[in-house]
Amino acid sequence: MLHSHSPNAQGQWRPLDAHLQNTAQDARTFGAAFNAGELAYCSGLWHDLGKLTPEFQAYLRDCAEGVPTPRRQRGGHSSTGAVWALEHGGDFLAFVLAGHHAGLRDSVDLWNYLQKSKNDPEIKETLGRAVELELADSPANDLRTLLPSWLSQGTKHERKRKTELFVRMLFSALVDADRLDAESHTNPDAAALRHTPVPSIPELLNAFIENQDELIRSAENTAINQARREMYETCLKQAGAAPGIFRLAMPTGAGKTRAAIGFALKHAASHGLRRVIVAVPYTTITDQTAAEYRKIFGPEAVLEHHSAVRHPEHDRSEEKVTQRELVAQNWDAPMIVTTTVQLFDSLFSNQPTKCRKLHNIAKSVIVLDEAQTLPLPLLEPILDVLQDLVDHYGVSVVLSTATQPALDESSRFLKGLRQVRDIIRQPRRYFDVLKRVRYEIPDQPWSWERVAAEMNQLEQCLTVVNTKKDAAALYKALGDPDALHLSTLMCPAHRQEVLAMIKEHTRSGNQAPCRVVSTQLVEAGVDIDFPAVFRALGPLDSIVQAAGRCNREGLLKRPGRVVVFQPADGGLPLGAYRSATAEAEKILAKPNLDLDAPELFREYFSSLYQAADVRGKRIQELREAFKFETLAKEFHIIDDTTESVFVNYKDSHELLEQARAKVRATGYFSKKDWQRLQPFMVNLYRNKLNGYRQQGLAEPCDDLGFDLWKGGYDDAIGLTAETLDPIDLIG
Repeated sequence: MLHSHSPNAQGQWRPLDAHLQNTAQDARTFGAAFNAGELAYCSGLWHDLGKLTPEFQAYLRDCAEGVPTPRRQRGGHSSTGAVWALEHGGDFLAFVLAGHHAGLRDSVDLWNYLQKSKNDPEIKETLGRAVELELADSPANDLRTLLPSWLSQGTKHERKRKTELFVRMLFSALVDADRLDAESHTNPDAAALRHTPVPSIPELLNAFIENQDELIRSAENTAINQARREMYETCLKQAGAAPGIFRLAMPTGAGKTRAAIGFALKHAASHGLRRVIVAVPYTTITDQTAAEYRKIFGPEAVLEHHSAVRHPEHDRSEEKVTQRELVAQNWDAPMIVTTTVQLFDSLFSNQPTKCRKLHNIAKSVIVLDEAQTLPLPLLEPILDVLQDLVDHYGVSVVLSTATQPALDESSRFLKGLRQVRDIIRQPRRYFDVLKRVRYEIPDQPWSWERVAAEMNQLEQCLTVVNTKKDAAALYKALGDPDALHLSTLMCPAHRQEVLAMIKEHTRSGNQAPCRVVSTQLVEAGVDIDFPAVFRALGPLDSIVQAAGRCNREGLLKRPGRVVVFQPADGGLPLGAYRSATAEAEKILAKPNLDLDAPELFREYFSSLYQAADVRGKRIQELREAFKFETLAKEFHIIDDTTESVFVNYKDSHELLEQARAKVRATGYFSKKDWQRLQPFMVNLYRNKLNGYRQQGLAEPCDDLGFDLWKGGYDDAIGLTAETLDPIDLIG
């Protein structure tokens, strides 16, 4: 008998024909969600035809007997099915089959590889044997006849990009089906755990409505709460609209997060969609959003998946894998809370692990929270993929933010989304009702000493600046030992403690002094409330987000005070942030300006898209050339040139020593160990870190895979170098 996998813990071999059939059936089910069931079935049936060879069967026997086998003698198996697909007109399927282990390859590399493989006598012999064993059946002589008709519609460039995404989705269906069947053999306990019952979308909707109704009943009958209730009810009423792209414009502090999830759940329930995916720009928001949803829906219904929550494919250091870790591999859950980085890095990836989840995006609702934060250099490719998901994969998209970008405009500067519908059709009146602040814009630049003097006149205030260096400079100028500082020079555990202190000092009725200097990390998803906010000139949407931390509940007798000042000595991050700040400066110079008017942001973003490069031309060209591997290397939403250093903060040293002792004793460092250490990590740019290593301020910790910080750690500022001023450290 031919086998696909060596014996499992119970001594059972996995028959090859059973593995191929089961994988094909599952792939067909997954592919059916986007009208590609038969093609996905073919990929599952053919993906392991190369395992028919005597060499591979001998390799499996060696594995069973514990005989080490050099990689070159194991026999590759992915190319055989790819050649078979190529001979049946399935060049698009050849990408999928050849890459189901190593990843999608660039087209030129793949064709060169397959041209050699086509003439390989062993592959020809293997394919002949597959035909004899009826393992290479095809539903069509020409696989192109099975392609959806919409792939042939549109311009040449559009057809190529649609095919590129289609290949990636087929790839996802095969990878998930293959790994699920392999798991059923190698780890039947984990496979059984995947069938743990979870609430359905209608059940989640009912739980949410019940929770929201209780929240409404317990809320005070204020004008702000009345407006929140009306907007929420409007979202539920509009949820029956046909699937597509929706815009949810609600003022900051209006209950946008809950209104959006109410719309998404009811929309999904109304149209039989399978899941809701909430994508937010920052991990700090995912933490609190997922925690809130788990309180409402229960822990098993909500998956939190982003870079700060590790869900590896395999972690042999743990005896048991949890249901949540399994679900993170393929997003087979009714509600996903993730980051825009995780979502779009996966949609543009070539790696099996990242792409595995993609087929489960079909027939879902994607809520893009703070949609204005989509990265400008990659904006058009992202919108192009979103439009394709809506047009051909049964996806609905909700663009949720108080500062709506002009994503539905098409011009020579940006090809935007089509047929975007407003959930709240006349949002301006709610922006007027929820006006809680007045803006001041000084004519002259302010020094840090001037900002500090203004802050010191107030008992409670927040100042948001553009860089970590500026935050350190202003904090130093304040000269207030009780003032608080927030930036990413502080480890997450430290930041959480400071945020807890801020919330305690500023809660209703507490008049304790609380002066805070922060970078932009407090501008979205951080529920804090100050009577006065100072914001260094920056992007217009950031200014309004900062204003959302002022008089948030409308409890002041007069409007809160928001001062937008030009720092005399301030810095700005390079790139799109600097372009956005320049456009904001132009807008702010206009007379009779109303920063609460939602239509202002259409003007702002339209101008910004002209000033910044939003076309993502290089990414689109790579997609059209089917250069999957190169594309994955070049598509980055965030700068990945940082590395983590572990800091000595409170009891972190004890946790570090425990982890190192475990590595010495067992030889591994588990995901749970990492999660315990992660709250004490600070990220530094690689070039700076190399300099600190040379100065002896950072030391590689090879057994754990990160650096140990040997410099100082200030209780207020965070990371410091003992021989340097903190401001010099981050210059």
